[in-house]
Amino acid sequence: MRYDIPPQPLSTAVEAYAAASGLQVLYDRPPDRSARSTGVKGLLTRREALERLLAGSGMKGRFSADGDVLLAPIGTAAAAPVERPRAEAPLLELDTLQVEAPLLPAHVSPPATWPLYGSVIQQTVQRALRADRRTALGDYSSVLRLWVTPAGRIAQVAPAVSSGDPARDTLLSEVLAGLMLPSPPPQGMPQPITIRVRSSSGR
Repeated sequence: MRYDIPPQPLSTAVEAYAAASGLQVLYDRPPDRSARSTGVKGLLTRREALERLLAGSGMKGRFSADGDVLLAPIGTAAAAPVERPRAEAPLLELDTLQVEAPLLPAHVSPPATWPLYGSVIQQTVQRALRADRRTALGDYSSVLRLWVTPAGRIAQVAPAVSSGDPARDTLLSEVLAGLMLPSPPPQGMPQPITIRVRSSSGR
């Protein structure tokens, strides 16, 4: 595939890469606004082009099983652990489970309602996974795609980045599919909605 992306701010360079490669590009954490790309030019594979595009930008890319791209800062520190559950949720006494807010496509500038709804999804999904011992315990990380109906029900769940255990991937989908969210999604919010789930054992 031939690329001709000139040097420019990283955010617009990533948009150009997404358009040229036909891939969906997601940010795990957004880049610094001052971040720039030296661009990329030539006949290259998608992976080669991405590596050159990100060189020196402070960002790294990871391809999902479906070929989508997840961008994150190089050397990103582990996310701060969530608050330890109190006595009413003893199943997580030895574990920390964290659901990160939905990841948005790199080219999308969300209205204020989207991050707010992302917090709703984050809290609801986290409660559901904590409440089920099978998903509350263990060491795993996964990126999930959620399809939410206009009524606010999670109709479908699919792994964007596998946990590495097909049985656990299936279990995560089973626990979350059919879950009712407190409110319907904002009008125009793109789907599927992508979230990252991390669980780490404290044992």
